[in-house]
Amino acid sequence: MSFLGKQKDLKRNVLTDSQLERLKQHQYKSEGMSVLEPGMNVFWKWLVLQMPLWLAPNLITFVGLIINVGTCLILLYFNPMMSNDHNTPIWAYIACGVGLFIYQALDNIDGKQARRTGSATPLGELFDHGCDAISTIFVCVSAITTLEVGSSALGFYGAIVGVALFYMSHWESYVKGRLAFGYLDVTETQFVFIAIYFVRAFFGSNVWLLEIMGFTIRDILLVALLFSTGIKAFQFILSIVQGGPGRGNTTVAETGVLSPLLPLVFWLLGVLYLYSFDYYEKNPAWFLLGVGCACSQLTGILIVSQMTKSKVPQVRLLHAAPLIMYFVQPEYEESALLYIILYYFASLGIYFVQVTMDVSKALGVDVFLIKPKLQQ
Repeated sequence: MSFLGKQKDLKRNVLTDSQLERLKQHQYKSEGMSVLEPGMNVFWKWLVLQMPLWLAPNLITFVGLIINVGTCLILLYFNPMMSNDHNTPIWAYIACGVGLFIYQALDNIDGKQARRTGSATPLGELFDHGCDAISTIFVCVSAITTLEVGSSALGFYGAIVGVALFYMSHWESYVKGRLAFGYLDVTETQFVFIAIYFVRAFFGSNVWLLEIMGFTIRDILLVALLFSTGIKAFQFILSIVQGGPGRGNTTVAETGVLSPLLPLVFWLLGVLYLYSFDYYEKNPAWFLLGVGCACSQLTGILIVSQMTKSKVPQVRLLHAAPLIMYFVQPEYEESALLYIILYYFASLGIYFVQVTMDVSKALGVDVFLIKPKLQQ
């Protein structure tokens, strides 16, 4: 160990040798349970027993992600403007609801399958949370599309707040060293979105315009979602500022509790700058998915930092991408914005694959294959 300590901290695709060594010591920790989880756990425990023992947990996670993202993309194909629409087939909304339910179920049995087959590793947790980060933006965008407010400022800020809240949940985890679940949490939010998909499918677009005490159902839903998001964000902030287990109430990496703030602020400033151009009004779905994927990558970086007990990188190339617009002539702005959005997609995909490869090689495990070892 002393000899290795004198060597250069070699970097693989993304992670260094020292990060990978710390990752090997990582253990998943969580606390709390939401109101629906005890009941849903009965179903999830039954479902995992239907899975063959050769089926890798990460493959379960990945299949769920593909189904969820695929159904969301189908909806956006029929309504790319994310606004009032009467041409989207009913089955597209039903598919989104079913797809999200399948994703929820598979996302909750992958860990059970890992323990069942004796194949639990830090790679599984990292892969699971990475898929969650990607899924979040697609679910937010498809739900806003279903409420038919996507091309408005309200739709824009709703999606941005949604992905930022997911970042904050892992910011708290970076500080505390564990994920905390509240009384109303992810499971309940997913069921609200599933209900929104099915209500739109069976009652049509006009259902959102029905009034209760002078307020439309759509307005009530949006205010309720934004209010609950604000409450959750406030709870995260209170927890974060209380400090973590590091020396002097610092994070698990013994860094300042506010160290993950700047990456989020830089991303938000870039998004607002890009929003000032008219590309969003013409292509709201592509815009939100692109900038959302940028935040998903930042969340992934934060998750890696938490699991490897490392400093959070403050500035990334994706933060600088919006600055390109400052040098672009007006006639080329739309093309430049499209390239930035495509860069966000590519950057997320490359980062996700590279981190997965680094961890897979370091742990000596396959991503989608296992050798089951039944627990006694």
